[in-house]
Amino acid sequence: MTSTSIRPSVTAGPRVGYLVGAVVDVVLLILVNASPGWPAVPFLTDDAVEVVVWVNVGLGLGVVVNTLCALFPRRPVTTVHRDAAGVLRRSGTFARVAQRPSTRR
Repeated sequence: MTSTSIRPSVTAGPRVGYLVGAVVDVVLLILVNASPGWPAVPFLTDDAVEVVVWVNVGLGLGVVVNTLCALFPRRPVTTVHRDAAGVLRRSGTFARVAQRPSTRR
């Protein structure tokens, strides 16, 4: 007789971690962008809007990557990050920002 054992899923822990990461990123997006948001922080100037855009991009990308990792836990994380970076690169975001003239003097 052959014995077969059912191995418990080891993906529950990482899935929960990825989902917690996605939820934290969403909460940070809400805190940064909802009223009063980042303008209420006394030491930030009006020039902070240029940085806040990139903070939003980073948090949004974090939500996407963490959600993908939670949905497809057996796929290597490096592949998911490479896919997300490819989407961003193809969208031309970096090219458009690099071409934008600086408003600072």
